[in-house]
Amino acid sequence: MKKLAIFLILLTATVSVNAQILDRIGRNASRAIERKIEDKIVEKASKEIEKEIDSAFAESEREREKAAKELEEAAKEIEESGVEFDGENNTTEAQTPTIQKKRKPCTGPQLAPFFAHKNGTGLLYADKDNKGKITSYHSHKITNINFIDEQNLTVTYLVNTMDDKKQPVLDPMEISIKVINGEVFFDPSSMGGALTEGVSFSGEGPVIPSCMEVGEDLDDYAMTVNISGLKTTTKGTNIKVTAKENINVDGEEIECYKVETSVESKVMGMTVRGTYINWYARSIGLVKTENLDKKGKLSSSSILIDIN
Repeated sequence: MKKLAIFLILLTATVSVNAQILDRIGRNASRAIERKIEDKIVEKASKEIEKEIDSAFAESEREREKAAKELEEAAKEIEESGVEFDGENNTTEAQTPTIQKKRKPCTGPQLAPFFAHKNGTGLLYADKDNKGKITSYHSHKITNINFIDEQNLTVTYLVNTMDDKKQPVLDPMEISIKVINGEVFFDPSSMGGALTEGVSFSGEGPVIPSCMEVGEDLDDYAMTVNISGLKTTTKGTNIKVTAKENINVDGEEIECYKVETSVESKVMGMTVRGTYINWYARSIGLVKTENLDKKGKLSSSSILIDIN
């Protein structure tokens, strides 16, 4: 009987110890399982994070390559347009260059000036892009003539700008030119109207002599536009009469003198170079113009299509 009691005590103690052991083993097993689960979660999260990082890096690379390509294309467009940057002259100031007088004094009989000089005359021009497509129109309408004689007068006219459907897009701009001894002087300070409010002009514009000859050099010109302290200077050099050609205007052949000018504009450290080619006719003025970039490629043009 005593042996049985001892056995039960030992059995109970053993069971208690085994229970504690099993409980501890269970807790350890649970912790091990939890750690494994945590490791799996961390591993999965790490992979997801790595995946996100790789994806973000790849997207960043694509954006960088896209930006680099766009920058390269923009630089190419800027280069083709003739824009150059002067890092040493990044300023809003622009100094008007010295003008060289090159034209010879007119001799012989006095001829009609290269500008329209009849009150009420209207000139309509079609503006085109580099592919010859009409993008807009503009017109000149003579509103007043201060007449001294046929070789000395002041002509005031309105410039109207229209879209490709001939609908006005800007307020009219008033401009005056002077004819002195048959020579046509464009005065930039004469420009007026709502479009030029708060804008000042200075310098000298192109001069079109009445006795142009093929091969003759004409005077340089330089103009400065000041818009709230931001100055832009444009100068024309190497101006030469290169040909005498007929231009067809509404079925009529008009004799014109072709004048080529090297043009340079500067503003805020940027320089744009190109070539203007203008065709002038007596008693009309400008008949046709072509604007070329610094590589000599056509960028835009304008041609007279109607005289009324």
